[in-house]
Amino acid sequence: MITVYFVRHGAYANPKSIVPGRLPVELNDEGQQQLARIKDHLADKHIAKIFSSPVRRCVQSAEIMSDGSIDIVYDLRLAETLTVAQGGEFKGGWVETFYSQVDKLGGESMLDVQARMIDFWNSLDFESGKNYVVCSHGDPLHLLHLYLTGDKRLLTPESEEGGEYQGKGSIRPVVVRSAADYDIQVFFRP
Repeated sequence: MITVYFVRHGAYANPKSIVPGRLPVELNDEGQQQLARIKDHLADKHIAKIFSSPVRRCVQSAEIMSDGSIDIVYDLRLAETLTVAQGGEFKGGWVETFYSQVDKLGGESMLDVQARMIDFWNSLDFESGKNYVVCSHGDPLHLLHLYLTGDKRLLTPESEEGGEYQGKGSIRPVVVRSAADYDIQVFFRP
């Protein structure tokens, strides 16, 4: 049996409340503390490897969890949503801000993000008895979670409010028995 821990990066500095997208925003003190607690929580979990988004806040999160003793593999498929709203102000809700201009100006749709996360998941070659961490962002992790649970809804404002959406600095364990047999736990903050 294998456990894959979905970890969302910690809280980050965003004093102007912009859409951070893939910009190199840094973890703030709270985010660093969140990841220090996650590192402590994972200390006895025999983590073989950390897979991480190459976006700065995930790089910092992965480095804290690794503490130089666990290999980190950076994978662009785990990156934040590519959006034309990056660096701008939030206009309306989160979903509308990130995805409303895809048809006109480009960027990724929710299905694009979900497809690359599924591609990542299907490319993993798990070793029996070892555990792994996947460090990514809210939307990509949520869209992968929806795929793994067979939920066809994609992102909705209700999913963000209903407790399914993974908060910053949290963990969602996925127990993998086989490629088609896994159990997804409720996410939690250590």
